[in-house]
This record gives sequence, C-alpha cells and structure tokens, in this order.
Amino acid sequence: MTRSDIKLLIDTNLADFSNIIPELHRAVSYLFLKAYPYPGELKSVKMTTDKIPTYFDASGLGRINLEYEGWAIRNGNNGTDNAGGLVDIGYDPLKYNVLGAKGGSKDAVVVEHSHICSIYAINKNLTDSGPTDGQGNANGATLQTTTNTVGESGTNKNMQPYIVVLKLQSV
Repeated sequence: MTRSDIKLLIDTNLADFSNIIPELHRAVSYLFLKAYPYPGELKSVKMTTDKIPTYFDASGLGRINLEYEGWAIRNGNNGTDNAGGLVDIGYDPLKYNVLGAKGGSKDAVVVEHSHICSIYAINKNLTDSGPTDGQGNANGATLQTTTNTVGESGTNKNMQPYIVVLKLQSV
C-alpha cells in the first residue's frame, strides 16, 4: 500500500463511522501518514550491534511488527545501496550532480616527505673603465638545504573525525 492509498482511505472512509469527531480522527491519521516514510527515504540510527539481529533479518530487512518494519540496512540487499564505510555527500547541481554516484578512495595514501630549497646568489663587482660604460665580474654561489621531514606515511591517515551509525533506507 502506498502513501497515496493510505491518504485516500483516510479521506474517504474515516470521515464518518467513528466514535471520535472526524476532524480529530483525520488529524491523528495524518500524523500516522506523516510518520510513514517515502520509498528510498534515508535515516541513520545509533544502536548497539547486539540489537541488529533483534530488529533486522539476516539480509538486513526490518522485521515485521517491530520498530524498523519497512526499513532495510543499506548493505546492498533488498534494493538498497551498499553504504558501508561511505560518507554521504549532499547534492550540488554543479559538482555533485549525479545521484548515487560514488567517489573518493577508501585507502588514501599520505606520503612522508621533505623539500629541497635552493638559493642562487650572484655577487657582482663593478670596476669603472671609463665615464660611459662598466665592466662586470660575476661570482655565483649556490646554497642548498633540505627541509625537515613532515607527514606520516601509511594508509587511512587522512580521515575526518567520525561516528559509526547504522544507515537505513525505506523499502
């Protein structure tokens, strides 16, 4: 049954034949409808891992007659995207405009590194050979140094602070 089907039932069948006034009955029913998620709606839930088998079957589908009925873990099963280990990025019509696109790298490599700095100096001694021109004598020198090593070598050293949540999608 879809949201539209439920709304039609509320509008046509619950206006009369009730022990409460129709306006109040419709108001309560619309609150229920508002809580009913749209297909594909997403949410994140904080729960302990020992509760997952209580609320979800082995495929990740919410168990019938429990709090997460109609929801599924975003693990690639039950028509959901596999969102395990991924961060959601909001839609942007200029840069992030393909819904469902994936990007980035799970194993970012940050390389410990240093830089070489070179300075080239010229010392020019001028001697006067007459009133209108000069003769130059160039003596060049190069100074070279290496900066201290910075960074930390390895993978996954470039992660933002995070909290692990259970990502769900309505099905």
